[in-house]
Amino acid sequence: DLIQLLERRQIDDIKWNRLVSEKAMGLPYAYTWYLDAVADHWQAWVWDDYTGIYPFQKKRKYGLPYSLTPFLTQQLGYVGTEIAPEMLLELLGSEFVMFEQQWPYYQKVSNPKAFSPNHILVLNRSFSDIYQDFNQNTKRNIKKSENQNIQIEVDTDLTESDLSFIIKHSKIDFNPNRTEKLQNLCINASKHEAIAVYKVYSEQKLISLAIFILNPQRAVYLLAVSNKLGFEKGANFLIVKQFLSDQSEKIALLDFEGSRIEGVARFYKGFGATEIQYPIVSSKSIKPISKIFKK
Repeated sequence: DLIQLLERRQIDDIKWNRLVSEKAMGLPYAYTWYLDAVADHWQAWVWDDYTGIYPFQKKRKYGLPYSLTPFLTQQLGYVGTEIAPEMLLELLGSEFVMFEQQWPYYQKVSNPKAFSPNHILVLNRSFSDIYQDFNQNTKRNIKKSENQNIQIEVDTDLTESDLSFIIKHSKIDFNPNRTEKLQNLCINASKHEAIAVYKVYSEQKLISLAIFILNPQRAVYLLAVSNKLGFEKGANFLIVKQFLSDQSEKIALLDFEGSRIEGVARFYKGFGATEIQYPIVSSKSIKPISKIFKK
């Protein structure tokens, strides 16, 4: 097979994105518009005439090349006709002193560093069917939040005030660089009609929001942020319930992006989500090097 290492400017967006639509199982992270927003200096290996692709971001520290999965990107790796994982690891090892990549769940792996949990929920069925799979605690929390005199709005982009709310209340540290990436991602997704922002208001004040990245195969629950009042009123339960009601039978599945945090995983499972695993692969670098690069 012919394998080329291409810079971003050399990539044919139409051929690339067609392959992602066909082969990435609805995972949005490999689309060029997604990578353009979240990745630093991304490049890719491209097989033949776009029968396979492997995007990655390339960074340097102390002159040494390394690669980590980009911000706001859960699963990124090879997309295309089937390939041996050993070949991919060999390519990564030839390019980087240190790498750690969160590969797509469908990628076979011979010896991963670890697996990480994701949670998915099948949506191509009626909402009443979906609702039956909610556990009692989730149904109770939804009823409670429905009696809180709160309102839901759905938007197709992120406003400056939404962004300020996220920076102030998110558990993720949104430094200026990360804030810019989130903003660019939402702008790009909006251009591709691939975003829905669900917002909950109490007395006309924003108390909770969630960002979903959408395509017909998969909706990704990218980010959810609530303030203290939002938590108290269970606004997030209402957001997910409303989203499932809106999108049932329109999108194949909801991808919660999973969590190792027990309480968060319990929240996803309460809606009937199933846990699946995706692999994490890394170079066998000595630990002190890994620590240097993670800074």
